[in-house]
Amino acid sequence: MKIESRKTLSQDERKEMDKKQTELQQELDMRNAQIADLQRQIISFNEDKEKEKAGDRWARLASMTEAKIAAQYLFDTATEMTASASLRSAEVRDLKSQLDDLAGMKSTLEKRITDLKVGHEDEMVRLEREHEEKVLFLLGQLAGNQPASTADSPDVSLGKDITTMEERLKFQAK
Repeated sequence: MKIESRKTLSQDERKEMDKKQTELQQELDMRNAQIADLQRQIISFNEDKEKEKAGDRWARLASMTEAKIAAQYLFDTATEMTASASLRSAEVRDLKSQLDDLAGMKSTLEKRITDLKVGHEDEMVRLEREHEEKVLFLLGQLAGNQPASTADSPDVSLGKDITTMEERLKFQAK
């Protein structure tokens, strides 16, 4: 049916269709030009932002009012940074103080632990000495209460034990 309608279009209708096609093409070209212009503006804006970041901001001050505003901005920023630095400095001092306190407590506790270990070792040596003295005393009593007929063989072994115990006691006493 389209083919038949094409064949049946009159000369005026064809001119009108061509005119509409031309208008649409011009509209499309105009929109493409606007898009390209917007893209250039965006690129220019991004470049301006880059320049502002690089410090070009101060070169573009044109009036005293702008300079006052910029100076006020700098003052406010400097004040905020100084206050922030002061707070952080105070926090650091507090943390250092806490660290020093904890280090002191740690050394005190380590000394106390060492003292307790030494005391425990001394107590263990004392108890072992008392035990050996009791054993020595009991061995001495056992050796003194035995009958004379069987005393030869046990006395020799008990004498060795007693001498060994006496040597150990003398060594521990040193």
